[in-house]
Amino acid sequence: MADFLPYPGSQPAAAQGQGQGATPQISGPQFAGPQHGAPPPIVATTAGDVFDLKSLFALLMRRKYLVAAVVLGFVSFVALIVEQIEPQYRGETEIIVDNTGGGAIAGLGGLLETFGADRGSIQTEASIIKSRELSEQVVAGLGLVDDPSFNPALKEDKGHPIKAAIDIARTLLFGPPAETPIEANPQALSRQEIVNRAVEEYLEQLSVITRTDSNVLVVRFDSPDPERAALVANTTVATYIADRREAAEAAQAKASLFLDRTLNELRGQVEQAEGEIERFRQENDVLSIGGVSVLKEQIVQLTSQAIRAAADRNQAEGRLLQAERLLRVNSGETANNLFQSGLINELKFQESNILRRIADLTTRFREQHPTVQAAGQELEEVRRSIRDEVRKIVIALENEVQIAIGREAEIRDEISAVERDIRAQGAAELKLRTLEAGAQSAQSLFEKALERLNLIGIQDDVTASEDIRVISLAVVPEDPFAPRKEIILSAALLVGGAAGVLLAVLLEIMRTGFRSVGQVEQVLNLPVLSVVPEIDRDPLEVLANYDPLFDPLGSAYSESVRKLRTTLSLIDAQGPPRSIMLTSALSGEGKSTISLSLAFVAARIGQRVLIIDCDLRNPTIHKRVGRYEGPGLIDYLIDAAPIEEVIELDLEGGYYFISAGTRSTMAADLILSQKLPELIEEAMEEFDLVILDSPPVAPVSDSLFLSRLVDRVIYVVRSEKTPRDIASDGLQDLREAGGRIAGVVVSQAEWKDLAYGPYYEDTTAVTMARNHAA
Repeated sequence: MADFLPYPGSQPAAAQGQGQGATPQISGPQFAGPQHGAPPPIVATTAGDVFDLKSLFALLMRRKYLVAAVVLGFVSFVALIVEQIEPQYRGETEIIVDNTGGGAIAGLGGLLETFGADRGSIQTEASIIKSRELSEQVVAGLGLVDDPSFNPALKEDKGHPIKAAIDIARTLLFGPPAETPIEANPQALSRQEIVNRAVEEYLEQLSVITRTDSNVLVVRFDSPDPERAALVANTTVATYIADRREAAEAAQAKASLFLDRTLNELRGQVEQAEGEIERFRQENDVLSIGGVSVLKEQIVQLTSQAIRAAADRNQAEGRLLQAERLLRVNSGETANNLFQSGLINELKFQESNILRRIADLTTRFREQHPTVQAAGQELEEVRRSIRDEVRKIVIALENEVQIAIGREAEIRDEISAVERDIRAQGAAELKLRTLEAGAQSAQSLFEKALERLNLIGIQDDVTASEDIRVISLAVVPEDPFAPRKEIILSAALLVGGAAGVLLAVLLEIMRTGFRSVGQVEQVLNLPVLSVVPEIDRDPLEVLANYDPLFDPLGSAYSESVRKLRTTLSLIDAQGPPRSIMLTSALSGEGKSTISLSLAFVAARIGQRVLIIDCDLRNPTIHKRVGRYEGPGLIDYLIDAAPIEEVIELDLEGGYYFISAGTRSTMAADLILSQKLPELIEEAMEEFDLVILDSPPVAPVSDSLFLSRLVDRVIYVVRSEKTPRDIASDGLQDLREAGGRIAGVVVSQAEWKDLAYGPYYEDTTAVTMARNHAA
């Protein structure tokens, strides 16, 4: 192929990298990429793919403007609503209700309590204050019916902007609301309906609070007008006290009539009870109470005798049980100890002598010896005598038990007789006590009723105001109690911040692209060879005008391409690859730009580089080098142009290139031409590096065939844009086609995510964020 080069005087580099312009062999760590048929390397999950505090902070810093916008918008919206809310003022009046005082109501309450009636509680008094009858009195007394705040017919529609916006939105979504005739025309309300509306409005703004464990009531009224709030609270309490005064006067009159009638009834009950007592004494000959005590003393004596008799019986039964048990176990020794019988002692002594004799005979004779057997029979006879003696003792004990049982039964019969006498005497005394207690109760009620009647007669001028004392009157409040703007805005700040953080996290989770180098390595199971930043200028111009001091972004781009060149030189232990192919999953991911940039930096170190535009459907190399006419790869493959006419040299970049050439309807099939592998093979012999710029994997299958013709394949993914599933599927297709994947190049990354800035520009505070968005 040297005959086809534009400069015949130039010499190709040696196959082993020797000679002018050759890439030196570099010793050191090598990249062992996946081989044909070998499974992809397993890459462990990196910490950057997990939302920890550090990555969350990095996410919030990256989305800080979004979070700030959400917080500011939410707080502003809440502040606008709060500003539209009408401030509310609260008037408070405290009173103490004391129903235990000495007033007439207290006197009547005490009397009713005496007869079993329940006294009103503090909660009941609070219910009275909020009763509809008392509310109507307050509304009428203050003329609230003529106040626009309480009369819907007098209200003016101010057209609240927020309410109007809500009504418009509701109408658009659900249609116009159905209005009642009253809501449609407030002027059509009757007088009673207006009063009812005013009372309902008054009750909604009124509240009565009971203090725990006290008789204090707090009457509160809320109103947009501070003076009205204090006035209504004080008027409510004054109306309540006046109502209680009227109730007290009416209660006094009722109490007088009630007590007069009660005194007459109680007087008759006392006389009737005393007459019944006298008649009962005469009929039952009961002159005094106390006859039962003598009979009770007899019961005590008989009970003591019964206890002793029961103890004797229990003792006799215990000895009988022991004797029967000893008889069953044939224990003569224990029986002797229990009953102290002389005969048993003598028999026991004989038993001991026989046992010693048997023991002595056993040492000299066998057990079958007549002498030993005779001694055994004698021992059995003695033991039988002991058992007979014990049986006699048991019979004697049984007789003793029967005697004790009979004695105990006689004593209990005597106790039963005395108890019958006590019941008869007690019934008479109980009846007498009942009659006397009834008489005393009637007399006590009569005296209390007389006392209450005298008390009411003395305190006719006492009113309920003495039972209700005002602790503090309501004063005109200076500051509104609602809305609490500080608390609401603080809560809005917290809620807005939480919503902003949640939105930022959700947006991060919904991103389908690769967010970090660690994620690329984890998902694709390949090492990242380089991260190329995104630039908005001609990359070849940037590479040609390398200026770290005044162009940090261009310098970062240059260094990322040089890093890719260096990584490729170290990827195989046998030496750098002679042919590579750059492809991607989708179009627009920057593979053509990286291909030209890699050819440029490789040519700068003296390598002979050839770049071939193999994207025959959508070629781009000719546009980048400024060649829009002339033959190219298509012309060579269809034998329309010889090889020397399709290979050209870019004078500025120093590399050779083959453009796609003339457009052809056969472009989809030409990539499978047998001439293409031969071209690549010959190019590898003449050039140090052959670069194939191939079409994306997902739309077309050309790259699958081309991947088998090169030493290594470089897979390009666009930072945060290339979907992870599509990238994984395309890479899997390349592996199944037999391509030797060298690694991944992350293209068009954010400049702030690279580590080159601080190195070249001291004024730029940029930090390395390998896993910037995990």
